[in-house]
Amino acid sequence: DWSSDVCSSDLTPDALFNGSAVAEIVRSCVPAIVDPWATPTSDMTALLVAIRLASYGHNLEMNTKCPKCEKDDDYTLDLRTVLDGLRAGDYDTPLVSGDLTIYFTPMTYQQLNENNRLQFEDQKMVQNLTQSEGNDEEKVRMLGELYKKVSELTVINVRNSISMIKTGESIVSEPQFIEEFLRNCRREVFEAIRDRAIQLRENSDVRQIGRAHAELQ
Repeated sequence: DWSSDVCSSDLTPDALFNGSAVAEIVRSCVPAIVDPWATPTSDMTALLVAIRLASYGHNLEMNTKCPKCEKDDDYTLDLRTVLDGLRAGDYDTPLVSGDLTIYFTPMTYQQLNENNRLQFEDQKMVQNLTQSEGNDEEKVRMLGELYKKVSELTVINVRNSISMIKTGESIVSEPQFIEEFLRNCRREVFEAIRDRAIQLRENSDVRQIGRAHAELQ
């Protein structure tokens, strides 16, 4: 992770895992940001690119696999191009579904970091469970419970990506009521909301720019 190059002497494995290292880097390098945890993820990406650029220059050596030929290759990424190319998702355009209008918002760094941490733990549990020797019936039961946790996490992530839902003259912005709606709406409505939230998040992901750059090499 190139962001860990910055002030790397102050980083520990625990700090990297729980996200506090990145928060401390931002707090140290950009004192005007009082609470890095509350920073929208779309802004955090630009901040980390700018900090890396200012600390070590604009060239970043990377290794990537070509999506077409699957060949590993090294290349140099110009972070000035990355910074110029960063665009936040279009959070001004809501999703309209019947008489519902759903407005989106970027997740905060704290929300995204907690999501990534829980996803990592769930993936490790699945890996350990599938590789373990034991009663098949018990393993199936535990896998079922684990996949329920993954579904719960998906609902929470979508909830954190919504600023409000409007229907007629009513506006709902309280997280608990948004979550209740997500749990009870039709499947196709939930999937449309989930897919829009994912698309908005991916549009501001620096990895998209890196992959696009690699394809041109």
